[in-house]
Order: sequence, then structure tokens, then C-alpha cells
Amino acid sequence: GAHIDSANSPGAADNALNCAVLLEVARVLDEGAVEPPIDLCLVWFGSEELGFYGSQNFVHTHQELLDQTLAAFLMDGFTADQPGPTIFGMQESSHVRFGSAEKPFADYLAEKALDLQIPIELVIDSPLFASDDGPFYGFVPHVRFAFGSNRIGRAFHSPYDTLESVQDQGEVMKQSVSMALIAAVNTPQDAPD
Repeated sequence: GAHIDSANSPGAADNALNCAVLLEVARVLDEGAVEPPIDLCLVWFGSEELGFYGSQNFVHTHQELLDQTLAAFLMDGFTADQPGPTIFGMQESSHVRFGSAEKPFADYLAEKALDLQIPIELVIDSPLFASDDGPFYGFVPHVRFAFGSNRIGRAFHSPYDTLESVQDQGEVMKQSVSMALIAAVNTPQDAPD
């Protein structure tokens, strides 16, 4: 999943890059004639910047689908202006308040990323509704996959978040597509909750 709205800005990195990643996942699977071992839903949410209304609506109106869902991989970019090295991060809401701080889906994806030399530098527990991943909390295992740098650039949520500001983000997109494909094709069907 990715959100199609922006914070009253052009929104090239937040979040058009990840919307394009979903299209690229569809293209790669189609051109490679790859049939995932499970049904795959590519979802573009609206109104993330206004309060996650699109993903909340999805969760509240697709219970039958959620009952069959193994996991959700939700993407959000947080800066288009890269002043430092790119950091890929995943946040997963564990059930720490219920006695378990495990983050099995994020840990699994981070391990697979290492195999492809994609540097996941951050895997943290996030009990907050910080993006479209929030409404999925308690329904299915999920992660929020994001990228950026060690400080927020001038383009974040600004008029500078334009196509020109993301022209050099090809490697970021390639790695994001790889992570989305890992989630889509390699997530083990027999994984525990």
C-alpha cells in the first residue's frame, strides 16, 4: 500500500515514489509471468495526510479480506531532499503492551533485505498511528517501510517536493521495489501470527 495524497504539496517523494513502486511491482510480476503463491492486493490510499482516512476506511470495510491476509507492507516516503545517505526503515507495531515485543514481520523482511544487500538501518516498534500502517494495528501483521536521510530535507511537505527533487532516486526506487516484491512473493504462508 501507498498513499496518493500529499501535504498540500506536489508530493513527488511523499508519496508518489511509492505509488510508482506499486505500479512497478505489478509490471515486474506481469512481465516476468510471476504468479505469487497467494493473492496480492496493491492498494493506493487517499487522505493519509488528513488523518489516515483512506486506510481506516479500507480496514473498516474489508473485514473478509483482512481475515485472509497474511501481512501488509505499507510504504511512506519522508523526504525527497537527500542531504545524507539514504536510510531505509521499517516500523512494526508489536504487541508489547500484551507482553510480547517481537516484530516478526519487520525482522523477517530485514533479514531478507540483508541477502540482497539492501541496508535496513532501522527496525523499531511503533505503537502510534504514524501513517497508513496505523489502522492495520490489531488486524494483521504489518510494517511501514519508509526511506529518507539522517535529517529531513527542505522538500519534505513543501512546494519543493517536485519531480526534479526525486530525479536521482532511482536506486531508492529499485530497492523499494525489491522490498515490496520480497513481501509479495516471499512472505511464508505458514508464518506464525
